[in-house]
Amino acid sequence: EIPLQVFKLARLGSVLMAGADDVMFTVGREISKEVLSELVDGENVIQICDDLAEILEKLKVGILELISHNSDRVVVHLYECMTCSGMPNIGRPICHFEGGLIGGTFEVKLRRKLEVMETKCWGTGYKFCEFEIGLQARES
Repeated sequence: EIPLQVFKLARLGSVLMAGADDVMFTVGREISKEVLSELVDGENVIQICDDLAEILEKLKVGILELISHNSDRVVVHLYECMTCSGMPNIGRPICHFEGGLIGGTFEVKLRRKLEVMETKCWGTGYKFCEFEIGLQARES
């Protein structure tokens, strides 16, 4: 286990490096596609979110809550996010790793391409992270 403060310091340092956001998202996404999605049994958005919430909470990544969903979009909040919880407003969202974890799981379980955007974060002055997941057509 890596102490949470060490992870946060490393993450804050990577905020300053160009390209780190994409790397963190990709790492989270690949971990999710290879590991987390295997642990999620759900087949629809609600079930997937429930299963993923249980896993993320056990791993101390954060507390996931489904806010809304329809055929084109899913919105979730992540409370007590391991990356940003308690940090000051730096003017931009920084939880790309968590976005990758969440997005990768939905992508595998729903068999759909998607786009993930973090719209709210401690880094933008909120007390939670909000991720909007745009769903595209099903893969064949």
